[in-house]
Amino acid sequence: MLIFKKITLFLYVWVSTTCFVMAQTSEKNNTYSNSTIDSEIQAYYDIIASKFPESQKLKLLIRQRKQLIPLTTVPSVFNLFRKKENWRITINISNKSIAKFDPILFKNLSDSAKIGVLGHELSHAKDFYLHKSKYIVKVFFWHLNPRRIDAFEYNTDKIAIYSGIGDYLKVWSTETHTKMDPMAFNRNEKKDTERYMRPETIERIMKESIK
Repeated sequence: MLIFKKITLFLYVWVSTTCFVMAQTSEKNNTYSNSTIDSEIQAYYDIIASKFPESQKLKLLIRQRKQLIPLTTVPSVFNLFRKKENWRITINISNKSIAKFDPILFKNLSDSAKIGVLGHELSHAKDFYLHKSKYIVKVFFWHLNPRRIDAFEYNTDKIAIYSGIGDYLKVWSTETHTKMDPMAFNRNEKKDTERYMRPETIERIMKESIK
């Protein structure tokens, strides 16, 4: 039953985003020829855009919408049939969710934390861009395996740090771990698994990256 719920939720996010992408890319409304970014997000994106040149090579849509998960990065399923220069990726930023997630919604974060979490999502886009299309399928099925998704998100934080936004990412991590139970981010208390890096882990990786 739990696996079924996970599949249903992920399919909902993926399909709803893909349908929106299809609408955005119709001949009558071709707004996807360049990156399309919500005006409220543009200023934060501009601060770190140069750290993610891959985003300039994608047809990227960043928008705010009502959804359960605070932020998601979703590649269109049709990328499987497109050349990479035509790949479309959507970053959804929730502006309304359940009460549990309200403290860590984008709109309730500090400016630096907003940049940090946006950088994490752009790191997902970069990660997809650096792989072949079959990687999209792999990631889809990884969402059904907690250990796989732990490693996937942890590695995404590494990409963000290596891209040069570790300081912003640390602010986001600090705020989210302060506002919510740390175990909401770290799945297994006994194994002390980090799905999203703790502030001290980010600081350690940052130091290691400059040696």
